[in-house]
Amino acid sequence: MPEGEKHPVAGVRIPDEKIEEIRAAADIVDVIGGFVRLQRTGKSYKGLCPFHQEKTPSFNVNPEKNLFKCFGCGKGGNVFSFLMEIEKLSFVEAVRQLAERYSIALPEATPEDRAKAEQRDALYDVLRFAARFFYDALHSDLGEYCRKYLEKRGWGSSIQKRFGVGYAPASWDALRNSAHEQGFSDELLVEAGLIVPKDDGSGYDRFRNRLIFPIFSPSGKVIAFGARALAKDDQPKYLNSPETAVYAKSRVLYGFPMAVKGIRERDAAIILEGYADVMSLAQVGITNVLATSGTALTREQVQLLSRYTSNVIFLYDSDAAGAGAMERSLDLFLERDIIPQIVMLPEGDDPDSFVQEHGKEALDARLAAPQSFIDFVTHQYRSQGKLDSPDSSADAVKHIVGLLAKIDDRIKREMYVHHVSEVYGIYESVLYKELEKHSRPSRRRDPDPPPSEEEALEDVAGAGYEPVPKNEREFLSVLLEMPEEDATRILLLVYVELFHHPSSKRIIVELMHQLEDHGHIDLAQLQRTFEGDPSMQSVFADLLVQKDIVSERWSDIQTVTETDRKKVLLDAYKSLLLGHITKETQVLQRRLAAVRGDEAEERQISATLLMLRQVKTSTLRANSFTDLPEAERLGVVSFPQDE
Repeated sequence: MPEGEKHPVAGVRIPDEKIEEIRAAADIVDVIGGFVRLQRTGKSYKGLCPFHQEKTPSFNVNPEKNLFKCFGCGKGGNVFSFLMEIEKLSFVEAVRQLAERYSIALPEATPEDRAKAEQRDALYDVLRFAARFFYDALHSDLGEYCRKYLEKRGWGSSIQKRFGVGYAPASWDALRNSAHEQGFSDELLVEAGLIVPKDDGSGYDRFRNRLIFPIFSPSGKVIAFGARALAKDDQPKYLNSPETAVYAKSRVLYGFPMAVKGIRERDAAIILEGYADVMSLAQVGITNVLATSGTALTREQVQLLSRYTSNVIFLYDSDAAGAGAMERSLDLFLERDIIPQIVMLPEGDDPDSFVQEHGKEALDARLAAPQSFIDFVTHQYRSQGKLDSPDSSADAVKHIVGLLAKIDDRIKREMYVHHVSEVYGIYESVLYKELEKHSRPSRRRDPDPPPSEEEALEDVAGAGYEPVPKNEREFLSVLLEMPEEDATRILLLVYVELFHHPSSKRIIVELMHQLEDHGHIDLAQLQRTFEGDPSMQSVFADLLVQKDIVSERWSDIQTVTETDRKKVLLDAYKSLLLGHITKETQVLQRRLAAVRGDEAEERQISATLLMLRQVKTSTLRANSFTDLPEAERLGVVSFPQDE
């Protein structure tokens, strides 16, 4: 969060200074000690982890750094993220709880802020009530036909309960009357999208004689509904809630809270089109599935997915509309270095009908052999007649090269260049020249769309993350412990392109922002920037809380000098540079093999390979950061500075 930005708490904007005051006052040992029996070991405390089963304590609390870390399950963070995880609170709820515990007064809300927060809470209340009403109706005498329909679809009671499906009675006012009995007004029901307003100020039920699919926020709150018609002549077939103060369809994926565990376990997400597809696949045990609910994927939805996995499989309907939707979504994923794969179904099938007719094993076989996005696009072009002439074929290849240019990972990009060369029979050297037309200098990634106020207030499920690579972790661990003046000097010589783990890159980019804006870095502000992000707090704990060394007296007998720290830092950074040089060399060697016969290209690539060997030698010999090679000799571009 940029410096000076405020944290929203129940409609109130809390200054960063107040957050800092709460953090300073909160004793992390005292707070965690209320949940875990801690035992002092040197300067830290240890206990059995509350987040996983263990017999030997691996849960570490470091009061000096105000961080916790479990070396068994990997969870870690600060006092806020501990409460968020253990009590399933949002960041703002954790802030409020600690403020009350340590008698710190929070800013008072204005009447307008209080009204807005109360209105949002009222919407959640009435939507939760509606979900219960629909669920109860399904299991009443009124829901008999709907239950038979669910049985016919093969959706058992456990899946029905997991997704909270319900039934809207064939009545104009069944929900409205029941809501009135609970004290909910017509005005609130209209705002929640549950009734349609009439000219006289009243309203009638929006959903009638329909199967109801509750739509949940990432934290599991009911925010809207999708409804399928049960009568053949009812139109439209699917009817959705309108957008409200708590529901923006561009930010939500159907089934997301239920899919998170499966996505983490498989490190992949399967994107479907509709509610029924999700239900049918979940019924047969494919749990990492979610749906766009018939709308085009948005940048916000891709951003949400990218927190959990970099592996995405499209499994859309086999019709032209489904294929077109997948093709239009490619850019959004490639821009985030997510390389989507595609599973095509037989003509006339959708995921729901396919698994119903052919079973899970047949679908598993297709999921195990997805198409690359290159093969998918090529199939689309061929079916549309876009490869029937040299001109249209050239246009198709240019479009594909434009897609490849969006991939930041150079190794992946080079592999796909090789694949396109094989598919279309075009020399790789020609494709590289076309790719150069799309090349752009390295720059900051455009900021992600800001979260809605509703998202800022809710408990978004924390994303799991892959461990930071050893060389990146060592570099950042030492950098974050150094005096800020020394860290600033070193950071001026660092290239962000050498850091590939998303969390490492976020940290380095934020430090670069500080350098550009203020001329120095502020490590305390760095941690505050990611205060409300549990996954980033876990990364900080991983970087700053080290495993206990065998001897508890180690800290008393071991002296680590600044020279030692700088050598560790230099060695870690040299490892990053050498890794980059190795990758660049491999890419160039493949290009050299691909351009055999083109003497000019061969000479240019051979000269670059020679330069890289020289750069590798100078990197190995470097005794300080100033001895390291310049960026232009590495084939990377330094972080841009304002002119």
